[in-house]
Amino acid sequence: MNILSWIQKAYIVRAVTWVTDWGGIGGTFTCREISYPIFTMPVRLFDLRGVPDDEADEVRALLTNNKIDFYETSAGNWGISVPAIWLHDDVHLEQAKLLIAQYQQERFSKARGEYTQLKQGGKNRTILDVVKEDPVRFLVYLAIALFILILSIKPFVDIGK
Repeated sequence: MNILSWIQKAYIVRAVTWVTDWGGIGGTFTCREISYPIFTMPVRLFDLRGVPDDEADEVRALLTNNKIDFYETSAGNWGISVPAIWLHDDVHLEQAKLLIAQYQQERFSKARGEYTQLKQGGKNRTILDVVKEDPVRFLVYLAIALFILILSIKPFVDIGK
């Protein structure tokens, strides 16, 4: 959406006719005015935090193919902003939400099917597979977790003494 079409949407020119009777004087007058600017708030459509790149690309393509105008914000340099896909206004909001819901349902069904095939074939990755791949890393992570657990429980155990 270019700036000219946005301005055309944001400002509405309307004709207003007022007819009034002032207690016997009886006057009518007509006034034409430009209405106040109507600025619509952007609408966050799709949060991108934690979303894989391929899914984000497919959502962008879905919106573009359906001619839904959007823009994107990043997480910023420090990662504290909101990475999301936004609509300029809520005109296409319902259509976009419906498209994304259908897309996510298809993606879920596809991923569930792949997982079921791997599980039936005995090729799905389990916790034992992770331990077998790198037992040293697993033992180090386990030791760190136990150390943190002991440090957090120790003050409460010492209270009872």
